[in-house]
Amino acid sequence: MQVIVPKGTAERIQSMLPQDLSLPVQVIENPTLDSGQARLQVGVARREVDCNALLSTIAGAFDAYIFEAKEALSNE
Repeated sequence: MQVIVPKGTAERIQSMLPQDLSLPVQVIENPTLDSGQARLQVGVARREVDCNALLSTIAGAFDAYIFEAKEALSNE
């Protein structure tokens, strides 16, 4: 398995990985990735991860929930 991460983050990412994984993991730095991005590759399968976009989506959903909750309270 390969975890491809932005330059300067390999050591931090390596320390976050579980030590008891059943297959070897390589953490490889790639200077073309932006902060918050990563690629996970197992064999020929590859997935892109954009944590910044994920966190932005969660924040938007949370903000919408708070707005709706405030609206519901003001209508009681």
